[in-house]
Amino acid sequence: MPEIKKKGWTKARMIFPAIFGKIKEQGNSARFYPSIPAEYVGKKAVLVILEEDEEISGGENE
Repeated sequence: MPEIKKKGWTKARMIFPAIFGKIKEQGNSARFYPSIPAEYVGKKAVLVILEEDEEISGGENE
């Protein structure tokens, strides 16, 4: 994990890169758009869905 220290910080902090995009349909599966840069191939990642899922929430709109 990269540690970055800026001028105003007393100590370095762990910074994680974030890539925002949209999941698009591709046949019977899905693809993340924009594509993930090649430098991240083989790295561990977490994909977090930011919109409500009706199946998980029971179909209720909050």
